Amino acid sequence: MWNSASRSGHSQRGRRGPILVKRFRSTKSTAMSAQNHRYRITATPIETDGMPCQGRCTIEFEHACHDDWMRVLESMQRQRGFTGDERAALTVATKLLDGLMLQHRSDADDVFAPLRPHMGEFINLLKQRNGAE
Repeated sequence: MWNSASRSGHSQRGRRGPILVKRFRSTKSTAMSAQNHRYRITATPIETDGMPCQGRCTIEFEHACHDDWMRVLESMQRQRGFTGDERAALTVATKLLDGLMLQHRSDADDVFAPLRPHMGEFINLLKQRNGAE
């Protein structure tokens, strides 16, 4: 969903590491009962002066997931070779793509079918690198 100008008017300069805020957690049963965590994802370009852009430039949407992304991100702290922002991006991107792949796995024209085995291997590799079980 495209949004109007950013709600935040303050500068992001000097900020270190990712800011991930879990804003929604569903306590009611949903169509997919296993998906009990809801997240609002917002992407806003930052202008060269460090301020959020003005006008219609924010992409915002919601996503339901069975995993607690905060716990996943905490476990990603052991990932070597990534900055905090990169670990957050990797966590969110992986969870978004994996969730979409799960949602559409029984589609007749499953666009994710060629990617599915590779995604499974990739997630297993990340878990091994984290020492996760």
